[in-house]
Amino acid sequence: MIVRDGKRIEALTLLEKVERAFDNALAALLDRHGPEKAASLVDASRRVYLSAQSYLLAINLRRLLLQTGLYCVVLGFAVGSVLVGSRIMFTLIHQEMSEMSHDVVRANLPKEVETADLRPTIQLASQ
Repeated sequence: MIVRDGKRIEALTLLEKVERAFDNALAALLDRHGPEKAASLVDASRRVYLSAQSYLLAINLRRLLLQTGLYCVVLGFAVGSVLVGSRIMFTLIHQEMSEMSHDVVRANLPKEVETADLRPTIQLASQ
């Protein structure tokens, strides 16, 4: 209960307000049109409600599918760009490390020492 200006006012929840409005509308419908007409109007309103509910469910399902598809596209793009970027970085690091190792071998190994594959390619490259 809420007290406003010395008068008590009921604090209804939304569900209670809807139930009270429905009861009032049904009572007015029965008083105005009689039970047979009221039953047909209630049945028609139920059919409209169910069709509207199924329409809203279809819209929500479409929205969910669209959001899921968009999420998958964004996630795929992110994963793909990370993989491509890491491959590029790995290639650049590998090239730089190979060049550095060739420089170290060229500077520190005497010419008489031959390594398995490295020395002949270095001698050919330096000539």
